[in-house]
Amino acid sequence: MHTITGTEGTVQRNSSLNAKRRFALTLMLTRMILESTGPCYLLTATFAENVMDHGEAVRRWKCFYQAMRRRWPGLCLVGVWARQARGAWHVHAVFNRRIEWGEMHAVAEQSGWGSMVNVEQLGMGRWSVPWRGVHPSLAAAYIAERVARYVTGYLAGKNALDGVRDKGVRRVIVVGPVRSCRMRFDWSRGVGAL
Repeated sequence: MHTITGTEGTVQRNSSLNAKRRFALTLMLTRMILESTGPCYLLTATFAENVMDHGEAVRRWKCFYQAMRRRWPGLCLVGVWARQARGAWHVHAVFNRRIEWGEMHAVAEQSGWGSMVNVEQLGMGRWSVPWRGVHPSLAAAYIAERVARYVTGYLAGKNALDGVRDKGVRRVIVVGPVRSCRMRFDWSRGVGAL
């Protein structure tokens, strides 16, 4: 019988936790894309300068999404924090409404992000369906699966997270009423035993 000890046990626990996070994030992304009445968009936001401090990155992110929600009420956004190989933090997220490109850049500049904000419409360009004549619901499901796989990939091996320096960093971003996951509740002895 093989017993798990030390680093091996930590790696196994982390991969199990990442699998649960990926599953929950996939559910949220898929639900948001499939239930959206209009097209959804993929946001990739990178700081103009090399922001390596996660606290500073989160402070600027809060300013950014709060300004976006004030300007565009009803905005829902689901995404992840990732670290580039050079150490800079950036965000990959999907949001559910059309936003004017110039206004988005103005909000990003005012929030301290700079102009390195990219938005791609899902269903167009690299996120399009490769077949013609596909039913819209099948096309949406295909796109949702591809985008969810891309975004959730940043929870695991696609980013340069440092296990020690980035321990405890909350990487999943949820803005708006898109929470769709529930955890099962069990009593552990105590009242549940009654």
